[in-house]
Amino acid sequence: MRITIVGAGHVGFSLGVLLARNNQVIIKEIDKSKVDIINQGKAPFFDREIEEYLSSNNVKITATTSSELAFKNSDLCLIAVPTDYSDALGHFDTSKIESVLDEIYSLNQDLKIVIKSTIPVGYTDEICKKYPKLAVIFSPEFLREGHSIEDNLKPDRIVIGFNAESKLLLETADTYEKLMLSLAAKQNVPVVKTSPSNAEAIKLFSNAFLAMRVSFFNELDTYSMFKKLDTRAIIKGVCLDKRIGDYYNNPSFGYGGYCLPKDTKQLANQFSDVPQKLISAIVDSNENRKNIILREILKCSDEKNAKTIGIYRLVAKRDSCNFAASPIFFILKGLVSNHKNIIIYEPLVDSELLFGCRNVRYFEDFIKLSDLIIANRVDERIEICRDKVLTRDVLISSH
Repeated sequence: MRITIVGAGHVGFSLGVLLARNNQVIIKEIDKSKVDIINQGKAPFFDREIEEYLSSNNVKITATTSSELAFKNSDLCLIAVPTDYSDALGHFDTSKIESVLDEIYSLNQDLKIVIKSTIPVGYTDEICKKYPKLAVIFSPEFLREGHSIEDNLKPDRIVIGFNAESKLLLETADTYEKLMLSLAAKQNVPVVKTSPSNAEAIKLFSNAFLAMRVSFFNELDTYSMFKKLDTRAIIKGVCLDKRIGDYYNNPSFGYGGYCLPKDTKQLANQFSDVPQKLISAIVDSNENRKNIILREILKCSDEKNAKTIGIYRLVAKRDSCNFAASPIFFILKGLVSNHKNIIIYEPLVDSELLFGCRNVRYFEDFIKLSDLIIANRVDERIEICRDKVLTRDVLISSH
């Protein structure tokens, strides 16, 4: 099968890598530098799992900036472009999806289309009305960053949203289902076939639940901080209950990343005409947590008379190259506004200056220069100077 994937992010590229084993895959990407990297047989971002897969498998993917090359002779198109939440619009910015659909409409109206980008509830139905000649269905992704290969090979479920009354859309859904099941390295993967709006809601509520869980354990940690209790002991006792489980329970400065911040905001927006308290509280809790952490850092800085505060890593998660909505940016901005002298250690960025602060290139220099080190997540490297480190990462081995 000839498959086009639009967008060379974690979702699109990881799918492309796996689909290229048995299909002809072309990635459509507007960033020429990413196209060049992919055509050299490399990943356009840091991901250890993807790099290992590429090095041990004969995978050939073509990337292009040309819409004609990408769409004209393709059988199936997976759209995996960013849909960032726009505060000005009050919802996801889906303009990049429409731009892709406009190009497809002018080049190949027989192309079967699967939207992988996260979208508002009701969006697929609107698109089907706007482009009645195109076969458009929705299938959300549920990938953990850094584990996209594993999660595509061993999915918890495959969700497909489409209008079952349309024969063309039913055929598109069946084609996509067979394709995804052909990737699976395990048997009996649950497949949920439902309406587009149900599928869109499944995605948003899934991420809202994860964000709620992160916020819950962050508030547990806040309580422990204020009451001088042992966060680790409380979490262990709580999570031994099998109904709760020992996962997504490691306190942090707040949730960040590509999905949770924007998806919780979008879901709260979808409740505009429905009574609710909890969904908005998740968003508010995360903002409150970042403010609490900032105040704690400022207090600790004053107590230690720290002349230089070091920020260890800007990424949102451990083993990540993702800076999107990282809570450390809020902390950094707050420290700068309080006239603190800040240095940063972020090896994934070449620039010597980040947000007006020096990005120290050598780890040893960073340690020596820092009187106090702020780390959203700790690792073996930073453990050597743990006496300098302020973190809420108490469960190093947590998922």
